[in-house]
Amino acid sequence: AMTQSWIKFNSEYLKLVILLVSKKRNKTFQLPSPAGATWKIGDLEDTIYSGEDYEVNGWGKFYLPEKVSMQVVGVVEGIPRCDQLVLMTCCEDRQVYAYDGEKLHLVASSLKQLSDEGIKYPGCWEQVRLCDSGEPVGPDNYGLYCLFCKRLEQQHHELVMSKKSEFLKHLKSIQRILGESLSLCCRIKFFSQLSLVLINQ
Repeated sequence: AMTQSWIKFNSEYLKLVILLVSKKRNKTFQLPSPAGATWKIGDLEDTIYSGEDYEVNGWGKFYLPEKVSMQVVGVVEGIPRCDQLVLMTCCEDRQVYAYDGEKLHLVASSLKQLSDEGIKYPGCWEQVRLCDSGEPVGPDNYGLYCLFCKRLEQQHHELVMSKKSEFLKHLKSIQRILGESLSLCCRIKFFSQLSLVLINQ
């Protein structure tokens, strides 16, 4: 019962957010902070990631310790060295996050704080190190990093297994084209490269 009520709670919040975006779409507001920043309300189609739904799924799956649902609420423009920040709210904690093309930042505790106080950018770095291979993993977030890697490895394995028959089909086609058997080393390289292609589709 607790789980059902929680799902309903998140569902109601999502409906309210979608309604807000629908009513205020394309309207631009000056943010109190940082100076010169504006918030243009919109959905994914109003961002540079238009049509790329997998991006939103990725933001909700790979950047936080737990898998969450993200809903785009617009973009922030007017920030130095950043053409466009994609704003989204998390249906589980109702906080506001921003994606700058590389990292996911926690920029406001709620949509109300976003409107009243603006955003803090760069944001909460603890939320981005899990997916930022260029950043060192410190002792404070090493456990979260391991959980993230384990989940990513599991999802990769599931994807490969689900495409196993397709892999073998392509492998046999290549063998026919070459007219000879591929070595074990070639097979391993082939499977690795093909799995990467499928992941990035």
